Amino acid sequence: MIVRSRMRPNEPPALRSEPPTRSCEPRSWSVRRRWAIVGLVVLWFVPRLAIALKEDVLFPDGVTYIGLAARMESAATNGTLDPREFNAYPTILMLLHQLGCDWETAGRVWGVLCGTLVVLPLFGWLRRMFNDEIAVVGSVLAGLHPKLIEWSPQLIRDPTFCLFAVCSLYASWRAVSELRLKWFLAAGLATFAAVQTRFEGWFLLLPQIAWSVSRVWRMPDQRRSLAWGWLTYAAMLPLGILAINAAFGGLFNGRVSGGNLHKITYLQHVPGISALIPAEWFPNASPLLPPSGTPEGVALPPPTAPQALLTASPEGSVTAPSPNSEVLIGSAPPAINALQVTWLACRVLVRGFGPFYAALFVIGLVGERRRFNADQRAILSFFVATMLAIWLHTWQSKVTSSRYALPLVLAGAPFAATGCLAVAAFLQRRSSAMQSIAGRMARFVESTPQQVATALLLGIAALITFTDSFLAHDAPFRSQQALGRWVRQEVGPGRRLAGSETLSVAAYYSAADYFYKPSGPEPLASLIANQSPEVLILTSDVAAQAGFAPANYRRVDVAALPPECRSKYVVLIEQPLQARRSETSRSETSQR
Repeated sequence: MIVRSRMRPNEPPALRSEPPTRSCEPRSWSVRRRWAIVGLVVLWFVPRLAIALKEDVLFPDGVTYIGLAARMESAATNGTLDPREFNAYPTILMLLHQLGCDWETAGRVWGVLCGTLVVLPLFGWLRRMFNDEIAVVGSVLAGLHPKLIEWSPQLIRDPTFCLFAVCSLYASWRAVSELRLKWFLAAGLATFAAVQTRFEGWFLLLPQIAWSVSRVWRMPDQRRSLAWGWLTYAAMLPLGILAINAAFGGLFNGRVSGGNLHKITYLQHVPGISALIPAEWFPNASPLLPPSGTPEGVALPPPTAPQALLTASPEGSVTAPSPNSEVLIGSAPPAINALQVTWLACRVLVRGFGPFYAALFVIGLVGERRRFNADQRAILSFFVATMLAIWLHTWQSKVTSSRYALPLVLAGAPFAATGCLAVAAFLQRRSSAMQSIAGRMARFVESTPQQVATALLLGIAALITFTDSFLAHDAPFRSQQALGRWVRQEVGPGRRLAGSETLSVAAYYSAADYFYKPSGPEPLASLIANQSPEVLILTSDVAAQAGFAPANYRRVDVAALPPECRSKYVVLIEQPLQARRSETSRSETSQR
């Protein structure tokens, strides 16, 4: 049931002289809000837990972060990691792993926890900046958003960043509206954590600056309090850096500055900007340095199965597994122009928002724009800056993902909620069928017909979520998971792998020692001559190319592969390795 707002629709809550206090609220409002918060937490938790139990496949980024966390934990690499590799998310993974959780369980539990708890600061921020009705509707819409649900249990930075970002918005708004030092402190800590997770965390400063500047001009008597608050807010950055270097500085071969500042070098690749800004003004743009004593590339730790985590030495003692790596060989990505980059960046926004949520967002932002005051519109500064960052990342890396828009989905929740309420009011006024349904339901539930219409729209959002996340959605890397497990079972762990595409997920589940990733058959042919991989995993189109028939490799029968892989991949095993495996199988059979 929708919680009724205590404010008039056009009343600008951002301009209230004092924040609402619990003492001036009726007891019924406090109780109803408390139950609404409990219901929202359950609403956010249940689908994320369900998708975490349904999807047990890592993404390539998850393999990368597990690798970085494993290298941070390894005593052999202490003092050898590049300081630019520091990130809050793999650090959290490392700490959870040290508590006894395996890598995948730690990542999934943390992702579901962050994806659920984000509703608490989101509800508080929307309630204080807008009203109760916007807070409930916006929290329900965001909680039922398919992409937010699908990405929550994945081992990626985004759920963690979303939690820190929304905490920053909540604490920042309370800081400037209440002028309490403790909220400036909390806002500084949350912003610092967000900055250490993703570069977009720096953009959280924009709405905070806009909210503060507006009060400097409107309320001269509060300038001293704002100045002290901002000093406290800004002090969290150097103090946080000192804390990071004190706790984890020994793992790196230099001072950790944090903040993902090396991403600023993306500007060097944009025509026009690189000519205006001198190269010496940019941070260090050299490639990330691999830890000493390990191959170049991204380390791939073994899977979480107990038998693969440790290997016995000839003396019988237990030693850590050898590090794994992924070597990039091949040509550079194809050139892309500004128009194509803009198209890809817009696709990120459309795919990340989804049609239903995007429509409500546009209706609320454009159709109801007069309802928003200057403080509320300042949220769009974070929106615009994040979209520019997505554009630059797409220009630099030539790849994109819908998860880049997840922080924008949360920041856009008040506008989507406003659009939902506007559509519900329109349908309730203009549609006789909706009036009839809403009127009949209102007889059984203590609510107005417009609230019933809003609930029906939220029911549509729930139906879309169920269809998209639980019926139509399937893990895109499930075939690589099956293939990796097949290689590990049939060939054994600790092998040298090579593939014709990014198969880091398959290499992870196969517990490979090394995984080489060329971009096509020609680099792969030279790789075979130089590195002699024991297992080749090729896509069907690469294996079918004329003239590509590597010597000393036997092609595995397609029928022997997992069903998910038969139409996608071709597996070739080195013949000496195949002979050794056959001899081992015969000896095991004779012993039985």
